[in-house]
Order: sequence, then C-alpha cells, then structure tokens
Amino acid sequence: MVMATDNSEQLSCSQVRNVLASKQIGTSDLITEIPQVVSGEPKGICTSSKTCCLAKMEDHLVSAVKKDFLSLVQATSSYLKNLIATNTVKLQESLMTTLRMAETNTVNLFTTLYSKMAPAASSSVTRLFTRLSAFIQGKDVDVEEGVANFFDSLFPLVYHHSLNPKLTEFSDDYKDCLRVIRVELHPFGDGPRRVGAQLSRVLHSARALLDALRLGVEVLNSTEHADVATECSSALVRLLYCPLCDPNAVSSPSLANAIKDTRACNGFCMNVLRGCLANVADLDDPWNEYVKALESLAASAGAKGALTVDDVTATLPTRISEAIMHAMVNGPELTKNVKKKCGHPQRSTRDVAVDPSSMQSSNLSLVPSEVVSSASPAVVHSDLAVHLQSFIHGLSQSKGFYANLADTL
Repeated sequence: MVMATDNSEQLSCSQVRNVLASKQIGTSDLITEIPQVVSGEPKGICTSSKTCCLAKMEDHLVSAVKKDFLSLVQATSSYLKNLIATNTVKLQESLMTTLRMAETNTVNLFTTLYSKMAPAASSSVTRLFTRLSAFIQGKDVDVEEGVANFFDSLFPLVYHHSLNPKLTEFSDDYKDCLRVIRVELHPFGDGPRRVGAQLSRVLHSARALLDALRLGVEVLNSTEHADVATECSSALVRLLYCPLCDPNAVSSPSLANAIKDTRACNGFCMNVLRGCLANVADLDDPWNEYVKALESLAASAGAKGALTVDDVTATLPTRISEAIMHAMVNGPELTKNVKKKCGHPQRSTRDVAVDPSSMQSSNLSLVPSEVVSSASPAVVHSDLAVHLQSFIHGLSQSKGFYANLADTL
C-alpha cells in the first residue's frame, strides 16, 4: 500500500481532526493536513482510496470501537441488571426485617410471660437470630443446628425457673449437664425438631431465590465485560469508524447520514452485530431456563398455603412457649429423669439470694400471640408476595434477551 498526497481537490483534513478529537480518538499527529491517496492493495482495516489517517490510527480506532461496543451492550442490559440487583437487595432487606421482627417478638415473649428467665434467655435469642440472619446473608450456617443449640441453652433456664423456682442458681457444671441431656430427654416434646425443620426449609428456599438472583447479575456482568474478538472489532471499525478518516464522508452535511450511507445495507450492519454476539447468543437457552427456574421458585414461595419465612417466624414465639409449657406439664417425670442423669441440682458457688416476689412471675393467663409485636406478618407477607410477583412478571419479559440482542443494539 502506497500513500500519496492528493492535490487534485481542495479537501482539508481539518474536519476529520475535529471529529476524532471530539471523540478522543488517537492524536493529531496521526492525521494528515490534506487527504492521502491510497494506491495498491490495502494492508489495514480501512479500505478507502482516500484517507486523512495514518496507518497507526487504526489501533486507536479499534480501541475506541471496542469501548463503544461494550458500552452499548452495557447500556442495553443495564435495565435488566438493575431490575435483578434492586430486587435482590429488597428481598434480602425484607427477610432481614422479618427476622428482626421475630427476634423482638421472641424477646417480648420472655419479658412478658417468663420474666424470671428473660435476662439469661435474651443472649440465647440473640445468638439464634444472629445465626439465622447470617444464613440469609450467604454464610455457611446450619439452621437446624442453631435451633437445637437454642433449645439446649433454654433447658437449664426452664428447669430452674419454671420447675425449681425456689432453688438458687445452678452451678455451671450442672447447667452443662442439662444442656447435654436435652436431646435425650425431649423435655420440649417434638417442638424443637419441628421448628428447626420448618425454619430450615423456608430459609433454604429464600436463600435459593437470593442466590439465583445474584447469579443473574453475575451472568449479565460477564456479558458486559466479554472480550471483543479481532474479527468483530475489525468489522465494526470498517462499519462505523473508517468513514471518520474519509474527508468526503466527514465533509457531508450530516456525519450520521454519511456513515449510514457507507453501509452496503441494513443487513450488513445486522450481520456484523450478529457475528460479534455469536457467543453471547448461545446464552439465550440457558437464560430462558434460568428465568423459568426463578418463576418456579417465586411461585413456590408465594403459593397459597405454602409456609413462608414470615409464617414460620411469626409463630416462633408461640412454638417456644408451647415447648416450655410441655416441660412444665411433664415436670415431675422430667425432674425424676434429670436426677438420674445429672444428680440433684448443684448450686452455684456464687450465692444468689432468692427474692420470693421475683420467683417465676409468668403471666400464664396470657397466650403468646398476645405479647408479640403489633406489626402484622400477614401484611408483610402480602406486600412481599405482590412485589415478588410484579418483579417476576417483569423478568419474564427478558426471555429471548440474548437471541434478540443484536436486533436491540
């Protein structure tokens, strides 16, 4: 390829320089003062017979077109990504709010019905809900184990304050023995197992939905930052950026029209984009399956009659109180079995005086549902279900997103 100065026309490269400068492409020393005639076989990407750009400018054109192309892909997918990311945050915040409400209601249960054990029980309640919250946040936590540990720590308190309220504080060794034998003696009946199983099931479903949403954002992020193949960048440069170096095109009244006129036809433009997005288009089937899976998860979470995080946590204070009542009803038999395993109660070396007026001041005329927060879990669940349904409806419109991406661009 040979470049020679064209003196036959009074064309200037000033407009080429201005346009490229406005787009921050290359440097002015890569632009000639007057157009150069290209003779022989073109060696670069651009094949115009007349140009204002030196050969090294093509490297800058390639960099610019890659940046612009990825920005266009990002702009096209940004709505979808923001839709998923925003609803992921909203869902997690809703779940965390539900857990905080349940923790408050559980603390209220002990304060109102089991005030004597309330101070010691509060730390066990905090540990339980800290563990449940950590699970929702993606930590490696065993929910059923957390529930079991809570009832393990609750048993010494119930055995002391509800079954032996006249005794002073138990020794630490005796408390440890009570915690160890809790599973064997089943002082709370089947309550702990059922609570653990239900909490585990609904929290795993909620976390599966959150994990799936986060996966969708990751997929879209990978698309936005995909490598642009050499064949793609070269085709895009020829389609859009080579005309920027052509003084005839830039001198046209409308640069947009000039660039449009250089395209052989709309089909050529579409073929270039489809070629650039060939690998991305392969994601369409997996993406459609992903959306279907989310639809299924959301349908299960919002199905009529299906237990939800709100349902299970709302009844947790009642379940805990029922477990304590079970131990109290079976007190004589339970005491006999405890003495077989741990012996007679060992008192703490810390001499704690017993105030008769403060002995288990349980207000058993109340029921657990009367001491929980006035906030309605049903309303929370209803709002969440409606919001989730609206989100999934919007997401369903994205089926075929990758297959139609070239047309959208």
